Amino acid sequence: MGSQDHTEVTNAATALRDMYALHCAELLVPGDVQRRPALSVPEGPTTHGGLLARQHLTLESTAPGATSITVGWVDVAARRAALRTFPCLIAAHHARFGADAVGVEGIGYERFLHVTRTFLVDQGIAIEMEHRPPELPPVARRSSGHWRWAGIAVAIAVAILVAWLMTR
Repeated sequence: MGSQDHTEVTNAATALRDMYALHCAELLVPGDVQRRPALSVPEGPTTHGGLLARQHLTLESTAPGATSITVGWVDVAARRAALRTFPCLIAAHHARFGADAVGVEGIGYERFLHVTRTFLVDQGIAIEMEHRPPELPPVARRSSGHWRWAGIAVAIAVAILVAWLMTR
């Protein structure tokens, strides 16, 4: 499973990932490309008592160059998981990329959800279905003030440099 440096939670997360991969070995989600479900493992040998135990659940492309799609998470230490419904997945994709096409077909995604929910429940993990994506702060409003101040600082620095050169 892992070396002696790995904690109990990291080992449990790795075992869950391996069992999930076997459970979904034949499952492909159709769409613009076919995607295979995958569960990540926490980085590093320790989860600091389960605080960093969250694993991302993604649909990984079988075609080179296509992106993966994050569809939920599992916290093996807390025995909890969250999965996005198909409408939530579309809304999250639209909020992030401004496009409605998410790259997976609804019927195939629902089959994936059924298989994944069954697996997680069999492992004793409680599942919360996400019906709306999390609120994201608007990027343009959040960063525009920083650029304005940076521009002012550059203008002042240039003015000071020109004034200093003129007095020489």
